[in-house]
Amino acid sequence: DTPIATRSALTAPKQPRSRRTFERLVAAGLAILEEKGPAGVTVQAVVARARSSVGSFYARFRSKDDLLAYLREHIRESATTQWSEALLAKSWSDNALPDLAVQVIDLLIELRARWEARLRAAQGLSSGEADYEGFRRGIVEELASRLLERRSEIRHPNPEVAVRIGLWAVLGVIDHTPLGHAPGDLTPDALRHECSELLLRYLVGSSGGSGAQVEFFDVWS
Repeated sequence: DTPIATRSALTAPKQPRSRRTFERLVAAGLAILEEKGPAGVTVQAVVARARSSVGSFYARFRSKDDLLAYLREHIRESATTQWSEALLAKSWSDNALPDLAVQVIDLLIELRARWEARLRAAQGLSSGEADYEGFRRGIVEELASRLLERRSEIRHPNPEVAVRIGLWAVLGVIDHTPLGHAPGDLTPDALRHECSELLLRYLVGSSGGSGAQVEFFDVWS
């Protein structure tokens, strides 16, 4: 039989037993990819983690490269689908800009918690770097469009640029801020609050002024 991975990159077998084996192999491959990167995803490591056999592996994938290609596509598709579902789960239409800023930060923190490790691991795969950067650019553009629905509340002189710069800034902060219990680490709630303030104050300026010209390079003055 033709190995499953060559029939369709995103189609699992229909027979329950075969599908369960397939899913175990994929789950094992994903776990190893996150832990060790593409180099760690060997046939032997995958079948050992999945408690399967080499024969079962080759009945479903022609090679390790076939599995890696499937994993890359699986990561891209699942991240995109889950991101769309997360967007739809939020109520956007009735919120003022401060509430939207909090929702945006919540989504970006959720992105880090749920998908970032897997997306980063996929960077080492063929075209994975482009997938990763394209996914992040898509996120920024989608969230920018949501923020620009409250354009009238944005006091920055160039809202189109400001929302994108603000989003990339907080995304960088979220990416590189350690969360945990070590000295200097932030709690998730603290990160959420500070990033929401960072984004909002960049877009609207200092909360202390009422009508004066805002200096956007010193918004906390």
